[in-house]
Amino acid sequence: MTMRSFPMLLLLAAIGPAWSAPSLAQVGPRREASQTSPQAGGWGKAAVLKEQARALTHKGDELYDDGKYEEAYYFYNEALQRYDAPPIAFSRAQCLVKLGRLLEARAQFTSLTEDDLPPMSPREFIQAQAEASVELAKIRLRIPTLRITVTDAPEPAVKITVDGKDAPHLDQPIQVDPGEHMVIARLQGGGEMVARAIVVPEGKATRLEISLLPSPLNPRRSMAPAIVALGVGAVGLGIGLVTGILAAGEDEPGLTAASMVGLTVGGLGLGTGATLLLVRSVGHSGHTATQIAHRPSLDGAGLLLRGSF
Repeated sequence: MTMRSFPMLLLLAAIGPAWSAPSLAQVGPRREASQTSPQAGGWGKAAVLKEQARALTHKGDELYDDGKYEEAYYFYNEALQRYDAPPIAFSRAQCLVKLGRLLEARAQFTSLTEDDLPPMSPREFIQAQAEASVELAKIRLRIPTLRITVTDAPEPAVKITVDGKDAPHLDQPIQVDPGEHMVIARLQGGGEMVARAIVVPEGKATRLEISLLPSPLNPRRSMAPAIVALGVGAVGLGIGLVTGILAAGEDEPGLTAASMVGLTVGGLGLGTGATLLLVRSVGHSGHTATQIAHRPSLDGAGLLLRGSF
């Protein structure tokens, strides 16, 4: 029997006794029919909540079977707010596994295994807790790690964030969910900032090296060359246009040649200036960094090339 059938067993056989009316010993002495028992009212509210949990769990099962794990998670979570049952908690954690949110799934499975079940709990409750222990062991093997190293700055001077959250340690493995992550490194107090997107494969240890200092291969670029090139281009273009207009009115080979030279120089100057500005804007962080990271694919292989050039 698979754990996917637990919520339905919960709603049919297993929870039948747990959701049944209280015994006479629980209710106490019989009262007149005209009197209202506060305890009976409490049981009525509990019964309503359990009925709601049953319906929400059934809807969650349908969504899970359709592969809509985000939606299924919502309905299981709503069901647990009304009736805290291990089979529902197991299904909710399984949604996180399907979504690749292994760290959250581990936390929920851990909480489920650590719950103290009351005596005489339904068999399905006990089995759900046992299956949670098995899934927990599997998840621990699947959670990857990311190790970030800044090669040219001491740790106290660097601030690292992974997906917007501060990284607790530098040059030490950090447990992350498999998939793509955004790593940002910056010097404390401002200065250089480097952003990297990296894909961390499931169950693997991945290392990312970041340099915050300018590379000799790509030093900081001045705008002066671009401005000069644009200026030369503008002058050449102007000369070419003026001489071209003059050449059109007179049969002067010299003016035609001057116009062609001016237009050519103008085009080259403008093109060079624009290129220098573009290269400078792309490399404004002051260094070139190329990152190769493994991307898991259906056949288990593949490479992803990312970086700023």
